[in-house]
Amino acid sequence: MHCDYRTLPLVWAFSLLSFASLMSYTWCIDTVNGACFVVALAGIPWAITNWIPFTLISEYLNRNANPTEETIERVCLTVRSDEPINNETPRINQLNAGVILGIHNIFIVIPQLLSTGLTSLVFALYDGGNVGVGNDAFGACLRLGIGASLIASILALSITNQEYREMVAL
Repeated sequence: MHCDYRTLPLVWAFSLLSFASLMSYTWCIDTVNGACFVVALAGIPWAITNWIPFTLISEYLNRNANPTEETIERVCLTVRSDEPINNETPRINQLNAGVILGIHNIFIVIPQLLSTGLTSLVFALYDGGNVGVGNDAFGACLRLGIGASLIASILALSITNQEYREMVAL
């Protein structure tokens, strides 16, 4: 089986794994400059993680929005006749795109709500939420991101090359 390493799902999985490895450095960093360096490097996989899902959705919508010959013929016949042009097809495609992006946004918000609740619990467990010297609640929250990133990378890798090629019609 030939594996193409340039597909978006593989780049996405790699960025999630690199984020997990960066967060593992939170166990050994004890300076502000070190923390700033790790957080700055984490911006690269974060940018990729924000970009790729929208790109995958756009590729899927573009592939499914291509008009068929029948649609083109119907529009051409309508233009030649005295009847008004039917604008229903573009509106349906826009509606489908809006519904898909809305569902995508819901699946972004749900993990954010869960992580907010989980981090609140972590901060409550560390000295009742009092942040002070020796309190590593913030580091513990970042380390929880390691597990989440590993799970997300496995899910990104579950998109096989064949599924990706069919989705974008390569």
